[in-house]
Amino acid sequence: MIEIVTNPMINSANDAASYVDMIRKVAKTLNISDAQMVNGSLRADINISICKPVITSRNKLQFSIVILDK
Repeated sequence: MIEIVTNPMINSANDAASYVDMIRKVAKTLNISDAQMVNGSLRADINISICKPVITSRNKLQFSIVILDK
């Protein structure tokens, strides 16, 4: 089992799918897994951060991260 934790960098479902596909290709290339999601040898749990939009004093839209405890 490998856990990969990244900085926030995925902004869409397509980005997430591409990232998981890249991990699948690396696992297959290194011959550490057959990386088949249908067989359960590759799984992805995606956690998201919810951001609250804030208008700054210069009328710019800014986002602040809200941390949710489990």
